[in-house]
Amino acid sequence: MNKATTITPFNLAWAFLWRIVKERGKAILLAPAVVVILLAGFAWIAYATPKLLTGPTMNALKQYASQNYHDVSQAKGLMCAALFAQGPFFIAMLVALSASGSASALITGEMRRGTFEILFSGVRDTSKLVFGLMLTATGISLVDWVLCTVAAATVGALFVSFTGAWSLVNFGQFIYGFTLPIPLALLGTAGGTVLSLKWPWLAQNRVGTTGSVVQTIGTLPPILLLLYITLNPSADVAAIVTFSWFLSLILFILVCFGLALGIKRTHFIGSSGV
Repeated sequence: MNKATTITPFNLAWAFLWRIVKERGKAILLAPAVVVILLAGFAWIAYATPKLLTGPTMNALKQYASQNYHDVSQAKGLMCAALFAQGPFFIAMLVALSASGSASALITGEMRRGTFEILFSGVRDTSKLVFGLMLTATGISLVDWVLCTVAAATVGALFVSFTGAWSLVNFGQFIYGFTLPIPLALLGTAGGTVLSLKWPWLAQNRVGTTGSVVQTIGTLPPILLLLYITLNPSADVAAIVTFSWFLSLILFILVCFGLALGIKRTHFIGSSGV
């Protein structure tokens, strides 16, 4: 059988994933480490020194606490609001950052090595390569989401145990809220893939010392959502999660098939050596 007929997006995704794990394995563990530091610091400030919070954040946490934790001390209410109302949005930002960064790093790395030319000797259809790239970036994003959620759950468990606030934990709300990073990761993956293939220079240009232009764009949706719930604390988080899932899945599917149909070989090999 011809080799070109045996290569599938899953074969390519496995090969890409293996390369990324070898080259950026430690970076995958960075996001959950940041979650621990960020969420623990935020929850402690809300519990012990809430005066350090900005006005809009303080007002949002107070309103959320009054709506859901009105029968306990303000300190415990603010802490739970920080962990379970705004916490998922911090994770969403980090996972979206990782998703868009993984997509752009994978594509630009292969372009620099010139390996896309080699791949095209065995892959006749660009759609297979597109789906392979998308599967790889999505897989890394989901791994980051699992690690970040476990890290966040650990931080939350330690805080509610330390403060004796287990009775305040709404597990349904926790599960619902912490699925929010998944659609935003899909959105970051799609955006990172599109931008890196169409305009590779966006993945090369840095924003300060933190990341590429692609990563900055990828984190905009969760940042805007966090800003929205901070300025509108009465917003229905469940509705936001549902809307994010619906919109992100549609855009992800459209991007996958749009790239498969519209991306030519020149997008892969024309920018080698960037």
